[in-house]
Amino acid sequence: MSEPATFASRFPIDTDRDPQHHDKHIYFVDLSDNGSKMKLCYHLLILAIRFITVIPHLIVFAFHSNKKLILSDTATVKNLILSLVFARQYRNLFYHRIGNIKYFFKWILPEDRTLDIPGSMPLGKTALFIHNTSSFLNAESIGDYFVCYHHVTLGTNRLGGEQRPVIGNNVMVCTGAVVVGGITIGDNVIIGANAVVVKDVPSNCTVIGSPARIVKQNGVRVDIPL
Repeated sequence: MSEPATFASRFPIDTDRDPQHHDKHIYFVDLSDNGSKMKLCYHLLILAIRFITVIPHLIVFAFHSNKKLILSDTATVKNLILSLVFARQYRNLFYHRIGNIKYFFKWILPEDRTLDIPGSMPLGKTALFIHNTSSFLNAESIGDYFVCYHHVTLGTNRLGGEQRPVIGNNVMVCTGAVVVGGITIGDNVIIGANAVVVKDVPSNCTVIGSPARIVKQNGVRVDIPL
């Protein structure tokens, strides 16, 4: 059975992914004066150091048991290298994939401290984080083809609680969404920006609002409370 078209396929991972743009702009320097030339040399030196620090990560990738899973996130080794160099949020995902050995490498290429992915949480293949800062992804499990924007919370619905959401395959969680409690999010689901989801969501749905309601199901517009 062939795999369905995925949200991840709509947002292909390439060398122009947005998190890299924050660093790229510093290399466009006016060379009309010596000061600018010095700045260019400085930035090129920093860039060279960054690429050198990726080497230990590539060695881990080459021999790790999760090699195929790691590569599923970036599609190519080239994108893996560029993501490690330029996309701080991707490093969080990479370190999650490699397990406890990450503590030997996080100091070389620091991760984004505003993005929390518990190491014990199962996370399927081909995950894609878009501008993903200030997010806490503490689900029971997350399936394949997960797409996540920034300011997202997945977790328990009470302080000290243990029940966390189960996220299915091919799920997109948009900016500011909150998904909490021992609920199940089905496959092929879009959770809209700033939605608050505290109840189960069936497969093939789009939900929005607070409290969340279904506005599309199986390709048909509806308005169904959860």
